Amino acid sequence: MQKMLGVIVVIFILFESCSPSNKITYSWSNNDGNLFDAETKTLIWSVQTKTINPGSIEKFSKALIESMLKRSMEDLRNLQIGLKN
Repeated sequence: MQKMLGVIVVIFILFESCSPSNKITYSWSNNDGNLFDAETKTLIWSVQTKTINPGSIEKFSKALIESMLKRSMEDLRNLQIGLKN
């Protein structure tokens, strides 16, 4: 019987802006995503990204979270398949 993996998802999205004297505003985002095993509280997957000048903070945040969750599930599925072989 295969154990179901319960996970805790922690995602940090930090936006910062800078406007030098030429009045052009630059925005950037540092993003961290972590998945923990809910039973042992052990970190099982982590990602860090940086983005410059996202068009829409709301759209960017939603797309980033969806992408991180999709990729983490793919990576964990591939890891489980690899452990079986």
